[in-house]
Amino acid sequence: MKIRDTILIFVGSIFLVCTFRASNYKVILFIISILFFLLAISLNYLSENESLKKQKLVLEDFKMKLLKHCIIIEVDFEKCEIISNNENECRILFIYIHKNSEMITYSSPIIYKNKETLEFLLLNKKNTNIYIDETNFYNFYFDIEFL
Repeated sequence: MKIRDTILIFVGSIFLVCTFRASNYKVILFIISILFFLLAISLNYLSENESLKKQKLVLEDFKMKLLKHCIIIEVDFEKCEIISNNENECRILFIYIHKNSEMITYSSPIIYKNKETLEFLLLNKKNTNIYIDETNFYNFYFDIEFL
C-alpha cells in the first residue's frame, strides 16, 4: 500500500467520523467517506496490476534475449524429480551434464499445485525445454508455461 492510499483512507476515515458527529449532511459525508475508501482500493488494485504487467514484460524481455543466444535442452519429465516444499508448492528438478562434464541441477520456478496433480499434468505433457545462456550456464529459463 502506497502513501497515497494511506492518505485517502485517512481522509475517508475523517469524513466517516464527521458523519457520526454532524447533525446536518450526514448522508453526504458518509457518501464522501465511502468514495475515498473506494478510490484508495481501486488505485491500489490498478498499481498492483501495473506491477504485474511490468514483471511479465521483464520476463518476456529476458526470454527473448535468451532465445537469441541459447542452448535448448529437451527435458523428459520421466527423468526429472519433483520436490515438494509443502502441500501446494512444488518444483521440478532436472540434472544436466554439460560438454565440459559439469553437472548442473536446473530447478523450475515454484509451481503452486500439489505433487500428485503436478505428476498427473506432467504425464500428459511428457516433455518441455530449458533455455540456457551459452555464456553462463546458470542463466536459464525452465519452460513450464503449459501449467
